[in-house]
Amino acid sequence: MKRPLWLLDVDGVLNALVDRLADTPYGSDRDWLRFHQRSRTDLLYPIVANRRVLEFIREAHESGRAEVRWLTTWEVNDDYVALAESLGLPQFEIEARATDFTALGMLDYGMWWKLPAVERALDREPGRPVLWTDDEVGLRTPAMRWQRRQAETRPNLAVVAPDLLVGLTPAHLAQIDGLLADTERKADR
Repeated sequence: MKRPLWLLDVDGVLNALVDRLADTPYGSDRDWLRFHQRSRTDLLYPIVANRRVLEFIREAHESGRAEVRWLTTWEVNDDYVALAESLGLPQFEIEARATDFTALGMLDYGMWWKLPAVERALDREPGRPVLWTDDEVGLRTPAMRWQRRQAETRPNLAVVAPDLLVGLTPAHLAQIDGLLADTERKADR
């Protein structure tokens, strides 16, 4: 069995949109990176990322437990390249770009561009486990929620939707670790 594909969003997953870090399950301020990331279009974005989350993702990818790919709007203007460097993450491949789906007119019908990207990843390698971490998965219109339910009927898709203010928590990391360990056990059979 091939290692799982992990489709990773940035804002609300890696980049917590929280005002008070004391309100997160991580506690200490020293566990967080805080800085402003300049985009290629010269905009400054506040970044608040937990070191444990970054370490977990880096280890999962570098050890081969998962193949991490970006599925984020940070792909616009290739802003993810500088962001990954600032976060100390490898330069993951991009699973899809929003512009791929805009060109097809999909966004004109209320479709969230990430859903067809996830479907495409699932169809490309049937049976390969796919993990999708995105805070917006549950925050969309009724049509988009319907599309999400359709995607979730796929037995090899696991969806983790953190609270956008906190991002991935220790409980999410434990859940993801369990999913990766389960895949490893199945591969060893």
